[in-house]
Amino acid sequence: QLWNDRDQYRIRALPVNFEGALLFQLPFRLFAPVSFTLGTAAEVVLLFVGEPRDGEMPATLEALGWARQRLSRRFDWHGAAADSETNQFVTALSMTFESSQKGILPVHSGETVMALLIC
Repeated sequence: QLWNDRDQYRIRALPVNFEGALLFQLPFRLFAPVSFTLGTAAEVVLLFVGEPRDGEMPATLEALGWARQRLSRRFDWHGAAADSETNQFVTALSMTFESSQKGILPVHSGETVMALLIC
């Protein structure tokens, strides 16, 4: 089972707790703050692979109120430079947003949020 937002990136073996989620985007960097507003209440989940690709960003987001989620099984992303050992998702952070509540992802240049899901 593959889940993709572009031809060159896919998520394989999606855990059950993310089934039905909207994949907003596969890898992106936060060279500038990103703000968003959802039309309905929803949970936003950010996925990261291990260091150094996460650039310690999960700790920054946890300090802002994002909660660490337990991943029910190992799953990974696949892309042009994918390596099954280094592309395992190891961290998932989530936050619930109310309808019309503004969310902000802070600038964190150089490292990568590997996926953003809206559940």
